[in-house]
Amino acid sequence: MEVPSPSGLSVRLDPSELRRQVDVMSDDARLERATLATTEAALVDARRSAAEARECLAVAVATLDGRRLAARKDEARETYREALAVAAGPADRRVAAATWLATVDAINRSTRAALGQVLLWRERCHERDRVVRDAERRASAQRVRAESAEDACARVRSDLAEADRWSPEPWSWPRGLRAGTAASDGATRTASRSRTSSVGHRSPLLLATLLAGEADARHDLARQMADLTGGQASRWSLLLQGFVDALVESAIAHDRLRFDRQHPLWAQLTPGEARIVIARLRDIGFRYDPVDGWYGDRSPQPRDLAVALAYVGIEAVVLRPQPSSDDLRRLPESISVATHDHLLEAAPGLSLDAVHRLVGTHAPGMADLWDHWADLQELLLGDTLAMTPA
Repeated sequence: MEVPSPSGLSVRLDPSELRRQVDVMSDDARLERATLATTEAALVDARRSAAEARECLAVAVATLDGRRLAARKDEARETYREALAVAAGPADRRVAAATWLATVDAINRSTRAALGQVLLWRERCHERDRVVRDAERRASAQRVRAESAEDACARVRSDLAEADRWSPEPWSWPRGLRAGTAASDGATRTASRSRTSSVGHRSPLLLATLLAGEADARHDLARQMADLTGGQASRWSLLLQGFVDALVESAIAHDRLRFDRQHPLWAQLTPGEARIVIARLRDIGFRYDPVDGWYGDRSPQPRDLAVALAYVGIEAVVLRPQPSSDDLRRLPESISVATHDHLLEAAPGLSLDAVHRLVGTHAPGMADLWDHWADLQELLLGDTLAMTPA
């Protein structure tokens, strides 16, 4: 019986070339995401600068308030009259008049200076508003480029998965031939279970090592899944890597982070306060990344930390010692992602529905993984699966 294949796929797609394209496009997508983080950070800075300019303009305008100027001149005139009332002779009256005129002249000079400040800050506000608009356009354009790069990378990954699926191997069973009646599916499942013992020893630690990013654990699990499903180990390795990346992203988004309690900053905060600080830094453009440290290699400054600390009611001046810019650049070294805890808390027993919801928008690209979730679940949990409530 001839094995079916997608039209033109076996001729058009070369797995080795697609793997090279996956590597190249992954790097491109990562670069575009880093550039997007930089442009978004520049937008945050531009908006902050524009807000500061508007505040300075408001202060300068307040200085020109007519009622305030009239009150100051009335006060100077009243002082002059009081001086005249107590003057002992012409010399005292001349001194009082000179003082009054000097005070009025100083008020007029400060008014002219304030008018100059108003004009200056008004022009700066217009200039910085233009900078904000330009930064918004650049950020929007870069966001489109980053999304396009990620879409292109996803398409090549999909093509690679298809090419691997239809690449002939002496032990590979095409997907169509594996489908059958419920009885044959049950037989296949039983055979899969019996093969598990020959593939390798299952340990509950496998899940933890996989989520920790250990390549050996991923490759070993990929080989086991390939033997169980009749697929290719390389395709399973890609699927598992994408699965782990999605879980890490989900854990970071839910602030499931661990903080080194020996670090000078985290030692002064509770874990809950530390999570809020990191979340607020992310909101103003400084996002923690487990690989790069700070996403886009852009680290916060002490004033940014002060803003984040304000959300938990802590003034930065009370910190001892106060982190420097270099300390904040290295701050991610004291943070790790609690992916394992996040997964087991959000998806007890690794039920398919719960895990599917957890990976969110990445779920559609993992259809093959969901098709064989029962096998993967048993390998990940090992003997603990039997203790999981039904």
